[in-house]
Amino acid sequence: MRIPLLCLVITLASGCFASVGISTTSLPNGTVNKSYSATVNATGGCAPYKWSVVSGTLPPGITAKTSSTSTSLVLSGIPSSVATYAPTLQVTACGGGTYKASYKIVIQAPSSVQISTATLPNGIVGNAYSAAVNAIGGCTPYKWSLVSGTLPSGISMKVSSTTTSLALSGTPSSASTYAPTVQVTGCGGATYKHSYSIAIQGTTNHVVDVSWKASTTSDVT
Repeated sequence: MRIPLLCLVITLASGCFASVGISTTSLPNGTVNKSYSATVNATGGCAPYKWSVVSGTLPPGITAKTSSTSTSLVLSGIPSSVATYAPTLQVTACGGGTYKASYKIVIQAPSSVQISTATLPNGIVGNAYSAAVNAIGGCTPYKWSLVSGTLPSGISMKVSSTTTSLALSGTPSSASTYAPTVQVTGCGGATYKHSYSIAIQGTTNHVVDVSWKASTTSDVT
């Protein structure tokens, strides 16, 4: 008995594709003004998939872009507002089947930024000077500034390539005691100040070790 070709085509069209679904169960939280990246993956159905936000919103600053294979949705950007967001994403397979998944994304404020360097070394006039002020916490990039006092003459400051530290370098040209106050600002706007004392000496302090043999004479002290 032959099966009509039309029936065979109908059977294949209705049964060859499994239902489309979203396999990603949760999305990571983020920090305001800090880079964010996440991926929502779909399975089953037939590609290419179509994606949409059907309710709620993504955090401001975050955009959704279909991957090159269209089997996943890439979320990326820099969140600009602290809040909790509850987007519902929908994927539609090429056959018209759909699937929805709801998520919660918490965008937090950055943790407090701090300066971890407690003291700075002293220096000598005419001798090369080098030191670093390091910061921790908050979110990068950091911004650095000298908010009061001055650095020793001949010393300049430069932000490191990673911006997590402030490099001080140069050759001191004047003997004195300096009291600079350095401030670091995290990317979220939080600030932290720390004051230092740097003594620049005019000359090197020379130390001489003296030793001798005890006298054998009883009237010598």
